[in-house]
Amino acid sequence: MSYEFVACREAKKGVLILSKFAVAAQSLGTEAILVNPWSIMEVAASIEQALKMSSEEREKRHRHNFHHVGTHIAQKMG
Repeated sequence: MSYEFVACREAKKGVLILSKFAVAAQSLGTEAILVNPWSIMEVAASIEQALKMSSEEREKRHRHNFHHVGTHIAQKMG
């Protein structure tokens, strides 16, 4: 589902918060915010980080992930 989130958030440049334990963390983890989902404090801090992130940083992260998703799926995107 993380790939789908990235693919459908192209216009709004969404920030991906992803479990450290998710398989996609290996491919999207460099520009996603990785969290331990069992740590409520870590999840809350990650949400705060995403909400306070500058639009430039959000766009940079999203562009990287969107490119990765676009080059690693069967259908051509965007």
